Amino acid sequence: MHLLLEFAAYNNVKTAYSKDGYISEAGAKTTLKALASFNPNIKPAEINLAQTYTNEFVKKAHAKYGKKK
Repeated sequence: MHLLLEFAAYNNVKTAYSKDGYISEAGAKTTLKALASFNPNIKPAEINLAQTYTNEFVKKAHAKYGKKK
């Protein structure tokens, strides 16, 4: 039963996963908005998103191993 529930949950969010590993600015903004919606300690106006994530690891991995399709 748990496996079916987990599969259903995954199907509901699978479009949110990055296919190439990169995190877009829009995705980061959406994540921050979602977190702030249920945690009053998170104040989006006080957070510089550019300082909270990087795509450098993904760039290096793509350069080293090539982008998989």
